[in-house]
Amino acid sequence: MKRPFASIGFTYLIALLAAIFAGVNASVVLGISCLLLSLLLFCRKSTPKRLSALVLTAGIAFFAYFGAYQINVSPVSALDDSDATVSGTVTELPSEAYGRFYYVIETDSVMPEDGTVKSSDIPQRLKIRVSSTNAIELEAYDRLTAKVHLSKPTGSDEGLNTRNYYAAKNIYLTGFIYDYQPYTVTPGESHPFYYYALKVRERMTEALRALLPPRQSGLVCGVLLGDKSGLDEAVRDNFQITGVSHMLSVSGMHMAIIGQFLLWALLYFGIPKRGAALAASVGVFCFMAVTGFVPSVVRSGVMSILYLLGIGIRKQADPINSLGFAMLVLTVPNPFAAGDTGLLLSFSATLGILLFSGRIQARLNRWTESIGVLKRLFRGLNSTIAATVSATVFTSPIVALTFGELSLVAPLSNLLMEFPADIMLLCGFLTSIFYYIPVINFLAMPFGLGAGIAANYLMECAAWLASLPMASIPVTQEVLLISLIVFAAASVVIVMIRWEGFRLRLTACTTAFLLVFTALGAGFEQEALEIGVLNTGNGSSVVLIRDQQAAVLCSGGGNGAYSRIDAYLRSRGIGRLDYLLISQVDKKTSSGASRLIEEYHPETILVSDQKLPQDKLRRALENRAGVYYFSSRNQTVLWEDLVISVLANKSESWISFTVGQEKFLICPAGGDVADLPEADRDCNFCIAGDTPENAYGLRGDYTILTMYQAEAIEAQEALSNIKIHELVTSKQGNVVISVSETGVTIDTEY
Repeated sequence: MKRPFASIGFTYLIALLAAIFAGVNASVVLGISCLLLSLLLFCRKSTPKRLSALVLTAGIAFFAYFGAYQINVSPVSALDDSDATVSGTVTELPSEAYGRFYYVIETDSVMPEDGTVKSSDIPQRLKIRVSSTNAIELEAYDRLTAKVHLSKPTGSDEGLNTRNYYAAKNIYLTGFIYDYQPYTVTPGESHPFYYYALKVRERMTEALRALLPPRQSGLVCGVLLGDKSGLDEAVRDNFQITGVSHMLSVSGMHMAIIGQFLLWALLYFGIPKRGAALAASVGVFCFMAVTGFVPSVVRSGVMSILYLLGIGIRKQADPINSLGFAMLVLTVPNPFAAGDTGLLLSFSATLGILLFSGRIQARLNRWTESIGVLKRLFRGLNSTIAATVSATVFTSPIVALTFGELSLVAPLSNLLMEFPADIMLLCGFLTSIFYYIPVINFLAMPFGLGAGIAANYLMECAAWLASLPMASIPVTQEVLLISLIVFAAASVVIVMIRWEGFRLRLTACTTAFLLVFTALGAGFEQEALEIGVLNTGNGSSVVLIRDQQAAVLCSGGGNGAYSRIDAYLRSRGIGRLDYLLISQVDKKTSSGASRLIEEYHPETILVSDQKLPQDKLRRALENRAGVYYFSSRNQTVLWEDLVISVLANKSESWISFTVGQEKFLICPAGGDVADLPEADRDCNFCIAGDTPENAYGLRGDYTILTMYQAEAIEAQEALSNIKIHELVTSKQGNVVISVSETGVTIDTEY
């Protein structure tokens, strides 16, 4: 079998992906079917044995997924939505995000508080991720004992979502620590190798944050180390919209740069080539440890090590075979690794470059052969274009499948940002190294300056590209399914046809068809009203969209509320607002609302007549047409049939809107239901970012809690009378409701 690792590794990965989408029960059926088909093919003499082996590999993958689920996921299901006292070792550096502090713990004791669950019935050795409101003074590999509320990660067992993202890291439960309960921290007695890798990562992060401003250091740490805790939310969203989110996953680009730099440095200091290659492979392994051994890192690290070992033993490694071997190294021990988005983006980009980049570059070189003196310059440009196009085509299905949107500017953004990202990565790496070398630590400054300049360029470039009309378009499930079928069929034909010219033409035609078809599919007029209840922390932010018209209802949210609203609007191709309601005037809401006004130029703005602070919001509203203030009750009819009502009472404002027979009620922070007229207490959907007083007076069908999970536990009890159906944005992600003449559909997205 030619390239056995590639054939087996790719088949194993594809089968695991099919199992992830089909579900654990369907994987058993698929596994049995593959085993029977493999046996049938093996018995037929005319069938190549390679085909039988690949079908057998797929069957093994399906059973491996089923087995991993039964061993790792099913036993912990009893702990979902329950309290327990856990003891264990903190195995990662503590991190901070959205005002909370996060810790990864490998437990050795789990004592459920619920008497119906016995500790003997559940595994004691688990890997969990918990959060706390206040920082806990501890370091990696200290021991922590605390009372926590445990739950399964956000999402479902099927598809690419947060739950599978954590399962790829062997984390099957998340939760929060009860801060008011006592906890104990014990210093670690022994430190494994990984502890020292974490300390190196911590020191590198400290060096970058010491020399660079917060936004720049957050991006450099995100690209270099995969540490997104300091990454600006707006930067993260812009990278996603422009199709370059793969740059934030430590992948082949990182390993190639680090590996080649280490090899060059060792050769420069006179180390023999074989010894330099072996030493560089050790350096790559250490960098893998520093970046956390996440799946995308292991994939690229294994390939880099195989390449360097090939130099050391004077035998060139086959990159496609190495890619397949790397996928087996990752997915055989943990089948859930196939659901890691970073790994899939890294894998698909690498595969696209290996298969088509050289051929596209050769074709471009022939077209620019007659340019003469600029031929060398165009050769370098052609190489970048070929790699960008190849990677973009192969990563687009993964991006659409994961984020539900397709970036139309991805080829341009990759072309403009790939090389500066390489410069930033190398400068950031050298900055963090030179910073701690006493004699030459002054060299950290110029390299830090280079990393900062590159980071500024990347952020500005991503922001500009994300602001372009139709930079990113939503992809419906129907459009995505048809596109994937066409893509898969074209891939089979490309593999089977040996005529090189036809392959390239078919690839180009297929790509063009998918882009046009997806764009047309996104542009179809939709009579349905889309209501997006966004995951913005504690507080509610609601976006209404119909036929490329949009309105935003702001009544609170965390520091990242604007970024979430902005990303949601851009993912729907919205560049301007018809209506903006600012029902609550405080520091957090004012900051986000002022940015919405500056970026989306609302035609109508309705603002609470509370005294505005001397801040950006007040300046944004001055001398602007279409600004109206309300003090008690206000009603607006939008898009002919959407009725938006605001009832101001004391310092709170209740918001309700009605479309057809469906009524939505948004509860304000600190609101009292007793102040709400009896007729306004009935609703189909109750959206609450805070628990209102006298909540028993509300009546409805659905409750959507827009708050952190710790607060949601208390709210669930207070709103139990309308707990017929319940959704929590911090657990399920954005809640998207579609209201049309045919009915109401509810979905979630992450």
